[in-house]
Amino acid sequence: PTGNVTFFGGATTLGSGTLASGQATYVTSTLGGGSHSITATYEGDSTFGGCTSPPVLQTLNKAATSTTLSSNANPSTFG
Repeated sequence: PTGNVTFFGGATTLGSGTLASGQATYVTSTLGGGSHSITATYEGDSTFGGCTSPPVLQTLNKAATSTTLSSNANPSTFG
């Protein structure tokens, strides 16, 4: 098969990838933490018909964060 595959997070289009050796890849960093239902839709070509994958549930965990506050003034004053 040749052509494009479009990736969806629920009803939202995430992006697309071009088939190479029967596989399409799409990389994103825009999904937030939580569960996402991901599907892929193949548009088809002159030989192969289009199709949509069953949904895959992908869970993303939020990364740990930390905050540090420092002051160069000693003593520091409010405001």
